[in-house]
Amino acid sequence: MPRIRMSTGGSGIGNAYPLSESIHMTLIQKGKADEALNSGYGMLFAPAVILPDQTISERLAVAPGFVHADSGFGIAALRVNLAGEETDAGQLLYWTTEDFVTFHEHGMRLRADFPEYDPLHPVTEADISDDICRHVCNRWLRKPSDIRPRFPLADGYADPVLLYWEKAWYFIATNDNTDDVGLYIRRAPTMMGLFAPDAQEHCILARNDALDLIQTFWAPELHTIGGGLTILLAIGGKVWGPQCYMMRLREGGDPTLAEDWETPVRVRRADGSPLAREGITLDMAFIRVSSGSYLAWSYRERIGTPKDTGSMLMIARVDEREPWRLASEPVVLSRPLYAWENRGRTINNEGPYPLYAGNDVYLTYSGGAAGGESYAVGYLRASVHADLTDPAAWYKSPMPVLHSLRVPEVYGPGHNSFFTDEDGQIWIAYHAQCSPEDRVRRTGIHPIHFTKDGTPIFDCRTDIG
Repeated sequence: MPRIRMSTGGSGIGNAYPLSESIHMTLIQKGKADEALNSGYGMLFAPAVILPDQTISERLAVAPGFVHADSGFGIAALRVNLAGEETDAGQLLYWTTEDFVTFHEHGMRLRADFPEYDPLHPVTEADISDDICRHVCNRWLRKPSDIRPRFPLADGYADPVLLYWEKAWYFIATNDNTDDVGLYIRRAPTMMGLFAPDAQEHCILARNDALDLIQTFWAPELHTIGGGLTILLAIGGKVWGPQCYMMRLREGGDPTLAEDWETPVRVRRADGSPLAREGITLDMAFIRVSSGSYLAWSYRERIGTPKDTGSMLMIARVDEREPWRLASEPVVLSRPLYAWENRGRTINNEGPYPLYAGNDVYLTYSGGAAGGESYAVGYLRASVHADLTDPAAWYKSPMPVLHSLRVPEVYGPGHNSFFTDEDGQIWIAYHAQCSPEDRVRRTGIHPIHFTKDGTPIFDCRTDIG
């Protein structure tokens, strides 16, 4: 009978301390070599603690063991601080899973509820059925594939977005080559034509001192909102501090002509006040599902100070007739509480972007250092019929699903978007580096696929069961 083995500790890319102090899992099958799930990356992470001043105190998970669950499998572990000291006397971290694909986090539970748990000798192996084994293999184990990522495509371009619109392809991104100043767009008749050596680039928004549009032209996204082509992006003024803006294409306009775009307007709350009363806002995305239309973005206070809150994902309703003004109060969806989201002094939940899959919407986002190999993509998932401003409507994956160990020769993939080609194939676009030491952010793309039950697979395998 196949088994799952749990452990902590790891080495190499993606598993440097303290990330290594998470729960790793290995599939054991008779007559086969043991296979690490998620390419050896951590599977479960101890949530950090949010302190009264809204800063984050990191935590680690150690001594994992299988314990009783009413159904499926229960997993318990100790939560410790970075010094290895236990922080929750008499309590344990507790998760459950039915299939080792989806995990449910239940927070801290009394240790007395699990008398079978011994931190010195935890039960680290559990038998699983052949059916669960198939699910595990389909979801977590790399298999041979004849598809490789198309990477690198554009050197010095981060946060990429591709869009097929009115029989032409468009590409827009943060342009590191211009010190992130100015907004540039490419157009081509084919997807790969966007990255041809002679691909033309058009400046559609230049630095404008009179409007205080001066720096950090970050993370532009192309969306159709209210029937018109719209760009969401973050721009800073003379005083550093990017904020979310929106600019719309005039009716009948040419997306490559600056004069055909309306003047950018800053996104505001329902009462007309700034989106952020303190801090910075960036990485805005548009979501449209059966329950309504929404804007999601990243928000951060006191960046670069000892009181840095880390970036968090926000969401609010929006009326597409007036999309630059929120139609509800902003709500916090996610904060970087897991070790994979908090790497290299970069406390990150950023770059939200929707993927629609049947009756679900996946809101992918990135954590870790945006310019390093620790960058990775995770997701939240909700029903398209749910009120997306209700945090309880969302399931958050405890582990990243696209990272340096999942795609060959791509390091730090993140800040992704999705697009659909003329044949209906869905692709993911992201930026990454060519090596762990590389500091040039480069655009990459590859197709994504779905399991038979409709779950998206974010690496580039094609042999999904």
